[in-house]
Amino acid sequence: MMKYVIAVLVFVAALAGVLLFIGDDPSVSISSVGAASGLKAKLNFEAQFSWQAVIVMATLFVIGLLIFWSFLTWLWRLPGRFKTGQGLRRGARAIDAIEEALLAGADGDADNARKKAAKAQSLIKSPILGHLIGAQTAEAAGDIDQAAVHYEALRTTPRTRAIAEKGLVRQSMARGKLADVITRAGAAFNQDKPATWAFDPLFRARVMNGDWQEASEVLSKAVKRGLIEKDPARRRRAVLMTAEAQRILRMEDLGRSDHKDKMRGLAIGAANESPDFAPAIALATQILSEQKEVKQASKLIEKAWAKSPHPALALAYRDLYQKASAREKAKRVASLIKQNPDHRESTILQVEAALDKGDFVQGWSLLNPLVSENPTARLCALAARAEDGLSNPADARMWLERGVSAPSEADWSDLDPEGSGFDYTVRDWQRLVFTFGDTGELIHPRLEAGAAKKTLHGAAVLAGAADASQLSDKDIGESEGLQKEPLIEPDLADRLDNLLESAKQPKES
Repeated sequence: MMKYVIAVLVFVAALAGVLLFIGDDPSVSISSVGAASGLKAKLNFEAQFSWQAVIVMATLFVIGLLIFWSFLTWLWRLPGRFKTGQGLRRGARAIDAIEEALLAGADGDADNARKKAAKAQSLIKSPILGHLIGAQTAEAAGDIDQAAVHYEALRTTPRTRAIAEKGLVRQSMARGKLADVITRAGAAFNQDKPATWAFDPLFRARVMNGDWQEASEVLSKAVKRGLIEKDPARRRRAVLMTAEAQRILRMEDLGRSDHKDKMRGLAIGAANESPDFAPAIALATQILSEQKEVKQASKLIEKAWAKSPHPALALAYRDLYQKASAREKAKRVASLIKQNPDHRESTILQVEAALDKGDFVQGWSLLNPLVSENPTARLCALAARAEDGLSNPADARMWLERGVSAPSEADWSDLDPEGSGFDYTVRDWQRLVFTFGDTGELIHPRLEAGAAKKTLHGAAVLAGAADASQLSDKDIGESEGLQKEPLIEPDLADRLDNLLESAKQPKES
């Protein structure tokens, strides 16, 4: 608007300048001389105008012409403007209906959301936009059936087919229709121009369906396309390979022996893929041990211990040399500890080695720093074993009772020394693909789910009892004439110093 005002002002200023320049003298004469002709005679006409008057009249004529043209244009556009006004009001009502539909969906009011979405569709002239709003509103309200109806309608248009397939995959995943997810997402993922959104639902559907090998293939393609970072992909692949190897191993128990090479390759491949994934190392070690390849199995464990020690690896390592002499066993344990001497698990392994050879003073001296602050149930069991070896049955009982309420260790809570270190179900593997794969943290799925735990290995229970609740007074505190002592925790450091001092004193002859 301002530019038009400026233009008029400039024009008026220019006109004023011209009028001043011309002055009053110059003028324009207009005349017409007529002659008699028959019965008619033309009137003589003569007029004289100044230049100023001519310019003013010409200006007024042009302005009048512009006003007249503008009026005609306004009349011509009036019906369109009337329709536009109606459209704007209709659009405002449609926006209000969309807002109300989305808010109702967010509140979970499916019926109200459906009504408002229908109202918005009736006000919106675009069927595509109407279906999009309807689908999003239905999804927000949790009405997956209604959302699927809208997405099916969107599949008929090439422009919206991709977003419709994505929405239908979400609905199928919500319904648990894994076959439909695999079909739709697989088609989108494997097309000439792959859809990036299809990776996650396709991978999850394969995992949920227990298709370990197919999920691994999808993961490999995603890595090549840059859809997932290499470290999470590496850990996920290790879990998938281990799960597939375990599946084949269980087939072996049923008499199938034609997949041994594949099972071995998967287990060792998983161990090399992620040396910090203890279940892969344990399974590979088990397979190699059964095939009498102890040396390769021990190297595999030592490599894994150097990167990420785990108690299950220590158990597997000891099992490799269970028929060896005590001296050989001690040598092997020392070799394993040397791979990562400063790690907590290496210290615990030293404690167990000292207790195994009857050096309870050394075992307690190594254990004391670990149990000084918030000891776990596993450490309480080792403390009870050390106290029993030091002829302190009341203290042993105290540690066992304390271990009942002590916290569990995530990587120790569900090991079964008499069987598989990681006796995972299909559901357990499914959880590990994401919990370990994405974070690198190994927590047994049963511990994560709060399920009952198995008996702790190395509990050092006395008289063959399974836990502290099964220990009788005769088992501890009253055997060999000892009286039961009050269960008061002593100063561990002071008592350790006394024990060490006693050990240094020469025995009387």
